[in-house]
Amino acid sequence: MMRGSLAYDGPRTDTHLHLWERGVSDYAWLSPADELFADFPAALAEVELAGAGIDRAVLVQADDTERDTRYLLDVADQNDWVAGVVGWVPLADPVVAAARLDGLAVGGALCGVREMIHVSADRDYLARSDVRESLTAIAARDLAFDIPDAWPNHLHAVPALADALPDLTIVLDHLGKPPSSTVEYANWRRLLAECAARPNVVAKFSGLSEYSRTGGGDSMPALLNGALDAFGSERICWGSDWPISTKFDEYGEIWSGAAALIAELSASEQRDILFGTAARTYRLDSRDEL
Repeated sequence: MMRGSLAYDGPRTDTHLHLWERGVSDYAWLSPADELFADFPAALAEVELAGAGIDRAVLVQADDTERDTRYLLDVADQNDWVAGVVGWVPLADPVVAAARLDGLAVGGALCGVREMIHVSADRDYLARSDVRESLTAIAARDLAFDIPDAWPNHLHAVPALADALPDLTIVLDHLGKPPSSTVEYANWRRLLAECAARPNVVAKFSGLSEYSRTGGGDSMPALLNGALDAFGSERICWGSDWPISTKFDEYGEIWSGAAALIAELSASEQRDILFGTAARTYRLDSRDEL
């Protein structure tokens, strides 16, 4: 999809891009049997972004370690195409979390926090008092909070969290991870609507390559239109989920598929999804363009 195919012709932001180098951190989820058992450094990502005509990206942590977060912040310092970093702090230890937030914030690239809670079956994690204390500290520092793959264990907890901490911007990675099972799909859609009813919840139209292969309750166009009906374009942003997405499609194919859907929207909606929502959500530098 060429740049001219979209009515919006301004800067484009990929809000969900991972980097990792196996010598940097543990990446315990990555095994030698995994097809992603390789290094995906900044130089490789830059080639993919440039080839697709994407101007900048938000880097999202891929390991719950300080080493991984500092690695991403170092990459941000060295590369102008990095718009910001969603890093990690230990949410269950609010004293350490607050201290780490202050230390990591030096330099200004940190724009959000994420913990890989999708691997935990603790459905009450986001309601815990220690976690809530850390999230309050995140909100106080004008940082967003990303939630990975919220369905099935954590999506139900988001409305209460959003109500309890109205100053916290909550970002649902990958639309909360819609299930491919039609049996579960109705519950996911109901919970997503409850999340969307909270004005401090934002959704990423990202990481949906597997869903597009396995089907589910809606087609990809219907999935985007449903998200627009629920959140409005001002609370939706696009992300590639590279290199996780390479298990299904190359970066250029991910982008061209998304661009074809987004091109059907109005110019203002395109601008929100490709630039404005990311800038507002993560308080990125280009505020003068909002």
